[in-house]
Amino acid sequence: MGERKIVAIIPARGGSKGIPRKNLVLIHGRPLIDYSIKTALASKAIQRVVVSTEDAEIKATALAAGAEVIDRPAELAADSTPTLPTLKHALEELEQRGWMADYVVLLQPTVPYRRSEDIDAAIEMLLAEDADAVVGVVRAKAPRDWIFQLHDNRVAFYEQPDFGRTRRQANAPQYRINGAIYVYKSQTIKKSQDYAWGEKVCGYIMDEQRSLDIDEPFDLQIAELLLASSNQESKI
Repeated sequence: MGERKIVAIIPARGGSKGIPRKNLVLIHGRPLIDYSIKTALASKAIQRVVVSTEDAEIKATALAAGAEVIDRPAELAADSTPTLPTLKHALEELEQRGWMADYVVLLQPTVPYRRSEDIDAAIEMLLAEDADAVVGVVRAKAPRDWIFQLHDNRVAFYEQPDFGRTRRQANAPQYRINGAIYVYKSQTIKKSQDYAWGEKVCGYIMDEQRSLDIDEPFDLQIAELLLASSNQESKI
């Protein structure tokens, strides 16, 4: 990647609701956050791997895994805190340490099975396309006109479906953001006020296994089964 300065930022709060202390929960004996740190360290493009946290135990775990740590202020670690201020804070802290990133790779610690090759390919896509951002995506299981809300048990579609028009399998592929990888020009983050993506955003396609996001206890069961039934761990 030449002289480009690329940092991976892993935001990891101590609090979580669906799974208490989620970022430290063990999957096959390893803390969840350890998977993201080791994958980032294995990247050929990333120069620095930084964990942003307010939690002492997460800090110790991250340091032991080989990451740097930025102490996050408590006001940036609330349930309602968006990710953008956390990224800006991390970039500011790095600049105070005398290092200015050209590109930022945001890795959510709850996605354990992404690979270093995915990270490097997403970075290459951003550079090749001269994009403001690249986001990891996975094919959606249902088309957008099958998605709805319930109001007093009544279905309210966002788009009125035509179930007789075509089979679901015949629809053009549609994708959703998987939360696994976000790559930005650092200026895209610095200029954003409300987590805008910038003008040009590209999607990096990943499969369902590498897109697994640990949010609920059921996701943990899936993660354990995947690791037990494959050589997935040897690739992380």
